[in-house]
Amino acid sequence: MEKYHINTNFKNTKDKDYSISFARFMATIFIFLCHYYQYYCDGLTFWFNVSVQMFFFISGLLYANRKIDDPIAFLIKGFKKILVPYYIYVIIACIIGRIFIPSDCTWHIVLKLVCLDAEGSYMALNNLWFISHILFCYIMTPLFLKWLDYVETKKPIEVFVIVCLTMLGILVFFYNYGTYYKPWDTLCFFFGLIYGRMAKNVKSIWLSILNVFIILAALLMKIVYVIGDSRYKDYINANGYGELHYQLYKISHAFLGVAIIIVLVYIYKFVRSRFQLIGFEKLLKQSDRFSYYIYLTHQIFLLGAFSVCGIFANKFIALIVAIMGTALATGCLYILSQRVLKK
Repeated sequence: MEKYHINTNFKNTKDKDYSISFARFMATIFIFLCHYYQYYCDGLTFWFNVSVQMFFFISGLLYANRKIDDPIAFLIKGFKKILVPYYIYVIIACIIGRIFIPSDCTWHIVLKLVCLDAEGSYMALNNLWFISHILFCYIMTPLFLKWLDYVETKKPIEVFVIVCLTMLGILVFFYNYGTYYKPWDTLCFFFGLIYGRMAKNVKSIWLSILNVFIILAALLMKIVYVIGDSRYKDYINANGYGELHYQLYKISHAFLGVAIIIVLVYIYKFVRSRFQLIGFEKLLKQSDRFSYYIYLTHQIFLLGAFSVCGIFANKFIALIVAIMGTALATGCLYILSQRVLKK
């Protein structure tokens, strides 16, 4: 089973493990389909929305074993990588909004976008809330990795207790003080850091047990939530359990996102051990390069005033046009961003 576990050695070598790239590729498809189905108010939106938790968990994995000698340089590089494409995209979107729909694209909305406070449903810019969350995670990463270095010196039972208390502490902080942030989504990032470190240092049998627990917990909680939502929703709301039911949705989605990554990694490695995937791995390499830009640009073609779904009656044609538009916008944004970043 060990060969099918998540590998957190992401060095760009000839034998690079593309299993995480495959998981990120699938998460990119999921988020695209999530917003596609969201336009049509389709129930599949609920399931594809798990891509958010997948992205946060993957981001944590990617930094789990990163050696950060200079935290300031790390933050500057990370902020530039995130903010340069973001501001280029927002500036263009705001110009378009001010020209064509100024009543929806007010100066107040523009100011909030500049301050990373996601707003602007006219072009689905309100879905860019994750930018501020990722930046917060970047800020905390050097400190959290130092904490993990300290935890690794402890005995296994002490590590378990410390990790559980830390996760609980993070949730308490977000629910009481960091209320702007989405607790369970952000927690997926920190769990990604912990899991990535465990994947490198913990015995295979214990990692397998953890994987099984996560998958079973995700299935159980999601089943309980779906049954409650479909059969007992009136009872839940009438008796004041609405908030508890909502929190079950959030935690079950967090577990589901992590579980899907674990399963996708297993599937990819299983297939990879039997077939040559050289051509597909070239696609995954490009997906790694453009996934963030796709996340930024795809929404304008699916949601808001400029959605192609409102132009084409045929859903399949709308999907194809949205994919083509996203590909073109992604390429343009990537080129513009690289010109700025290389200066």
